[in-house]
Amino acid sequence: MEKTEVPAVPSKQNDDQQSNKLPLPFALNFSILMVSQPMVMLAKAISFLRTLLKKRPAAPYTLYVVVMVMVDAAAVLFIQWSMYEEPTYADPDAVDDTTKMFNSAAGQLTKFVAQMWMEHNYVWLLNFLVLGMVYLVLIFVLNRFWVATAVFAIITSTYAVANSIKVDLRSEPIIPSDLGFLSSGNGGEITSFIPKDSQPLVDGTITMLIWLTIICLALQLIDGRRCVIPFHWWRPFRNTKTIIGNCTRTLPRYSALLCSGRSLGIWESTAHGLTSGQRV
Repeated sequence: MEKTEVPAVPSKQNDDQQSNKLPLPFALNFSILMVSQPMVMLAKAISFLRTLLKKRPAAPYTLYVVVMVMVDAAAVLFIQWSMYEEPTYADPDAVDDTTKMFNSAAGQLTKFVAQMWMEHNYVWLLNFLVLGMVYLVLIFVLNRFWVATAVFAIITSTYAVANSIKVDLRSEPIIPSDLGFLSSGNGGEITSFIPKDSQPLVDGTITMLIWLTIICLALQLIDGRRCVIPFHWWRPFRNTKTIIGNCTRTLPRYSALLCSGRSLGIWESTAHGLTSGQRV
């Protein structure tokens, strides 16, 4: 009696294994690509960059303090400069060069700083401390020094340029009630208020901020200290250092919320004082 051969039924497992296998030409080309000279050089470059990032040094806190003082002082001077206008004279020949120099925007700005020693008026120092506190709150909230530096520079520079334009147009600074213009949906019309004489200032400030942001982001990448303050969300109580860091970052947020209303009131009263002729 002859035996009848039963055809083998392929199992589902074999089908899955065959479907998971890559086509031979594709696998061969992929293997050749991975062992090619460009891919080997790219892998070595990535490995070298990873080694450098792991060995990057942490910037000292003294460098943070020096940069913070310089940026804060520059912001105070820039904002105060935006309050001044270049004087015009009916008969320029009747005014001597010394008077013109002291009445110019640069002369008034120099007097604003020098009055700390000449008149014992410490308004510059007060503005320096107020902006320094804003700068410090940004550092605590973002916990990235160079990112906070870029954000602080963008905010202060934008305010200074907008303030300078409004002083030139209406002889008054920006006050908190002007912010309602932005919240009302008319922010797109701001560019229509920029006079042609102020366009170089706007373009130069934008270029400066772009370069400053690029530099700050590069320094953030180079700096081995990822966080200025040790902070952990998932394990906030793992050690004393972490607990202190969490409190240091959390407290300024609530302080900023509590002081925001008072700060707006001081800002508006100061702006009205400057409008009436008082230099603060």
